[in-house]
Amino acid sequence: MLSTGHVDCWGLNADGQLGDGTNSGPDNCRLARDHISCGKTPLEVQGISDATQVASSPSLACALLSSGDIDCWGDDYDGELGNAESLTTSDIPVEVQGISNATEVTVGGVHTCALLSTGHVDCWGENGYGELGDGMTGVQSHIPVEVQGISDATQVVAGSEHTCALLSSGHIDCWGNNERGGLGDGSTTDSNTPTEVQGIDNAVQVAAGWRDTCALLSTGHVDCWGADEDGQLGNAARQESSATPVEVQGISSAKQVTVGNQDACALLSSDQIDCWGENSVGQLGDGKTAESDLPVEVV
Repeated sequence: MLSTGHVDCWGLNADGQLGDGTNSGPDNCRLARDHISCGKTPLEVQGISDATQVASSPSLACALLSSGDIDCWGDDYDGELGNAESLTTSDIPVEVQGISNATEVTVGGVHTCALLSTGHVDCWGENGYGELGDGMTGVQSHIPVEVQGISDATQVVAGSEHTCALLSSGHIDCWGNNERGGLGDGSTTDSNTPTEVQGIDNAVQVAAGWRDTCALLSTGHVDCWGADEDGQLGNAARQESSATPVEVQGISSAKQVTVGNQDACALLSSDQIDCWGENSVGQLGDGKTAESDLPVEVV
């Protein structure tokens, strides 16, 4: 997102996710490494000049506009563009229907959600695990549907197949896929309505990844829950998963947290960055490629 309100994108464009009116065809970026046809340099997204936030996944991108509207582009097989049509792709932005007061947009695996100025949350797209939070499972939606029981959200994040909302009370509610405990409610049962994360009442930020979730607490500590096979919970007790939050060890001054596929990072008050979890391609930034179940400093 540029200071002008325009949005530039680059990379794979097989689903039109660069939004510039072109489509590079199926997977030629990944298979042939044809970086020119998949956007080696930034390309301007068509028709957007007043963006205030941008969010993306591997096949989809969305922009929040200053008007409170949301435009999305890219893959739409499961309705994740939210424009009431079941398209395969759109290589230019299309307007999400029925939303004019959004304050935040988040893109998950194949679903999308928006935080509204009212504190409510709307979601659309794939719903195989209840990740839309509307009380339905397996019924995708090509238009936004309201998440049940939430009226005081201050942040919403979409993981791969689950969604979480930070509430004004400091609590966190999550819904969707819970196979590895990513909802943090003490169970491994999927939920198509919000369920409260156990033991957290002072969160100031939430971040979601594949099947794990982390929260930044007002104390500067970070708690994580869900999948842990690569140490992505950061508590030095690598296990298959944890259905309740566990404290990331050695972090007491975080001011931001982010969760990737199977890794997580925290920005500290010192401006140091610590990361933990999967590290096969060096995503922890510590100069190694060995996974870590404890935070390590980015060099």
